[in-house]
Amino acid sequence: MKTILAILTVTSGLCFQAFAAPDVTLEQAVRIANEYLREHGQEQGRQLVSVTQEATSLTRSKLHWVVSWSPAFVADGRQQTGLQVEMDGTVARMVMQNPIEKAAERARRPKLR
Repeated sequence: MKTILAILTVTSGLCFQAFAAPDVTLEQAVRIANEYLREHGQEQGRQLVSVTQEATSLTRSKLHWVVSWSPAFVADGRQQTGLQVEMDGTVARMVMQNPIEKAAERARRPKLR
């Protein structure tokens, strides 16, 4: 009985953390993405197509925003498709791997037999 009570206590704590208000709001995440596009001269002809809030994993309740746009644009040899906005306001680019690099990487992998 104590084990079940302990599990319920931990689980309810995780659920409460998952539904806590985010530090970066939806509006702020959209503004960050729009500013990023503007800074890279890509605001014309692009539209935000998706904004979602996701957890980093099932066991951790750390959240971040994923902002996607269309069409993707090429920068540094990779197609940028969006941003991951952390709750402290830092961003990571979401990129698609260059098909040539992807094929070369696949060729370097050991073959399974």
